[in-house]
Amino acid sequence: MASVAIVARTNVNGLEYLVRKSRGIEWASAEQDAEHFLNMREATRAAMQAPARFRAFALPASVGLA
Repeated sequence: MASVAIVARTNVNGLEYLVRKSRGIEWASAEQDAEHFLNMREATRAAMQAPARFRAFALPASVGLA
């Protein structure tokens, strides 16, 4: 099954996308670098597990990436 959701947050330059690494949370400015989740539920769960200061949210991945 193709991945269909990602996690993002806003900053002064636009959106940043969640990139999971073995150490902590990292963000990328390019959507293609984001970790892809199988569904919105899993992406929302990951967004909710991020510290509140990030105010992350789940959204569908671009059609070209899914």
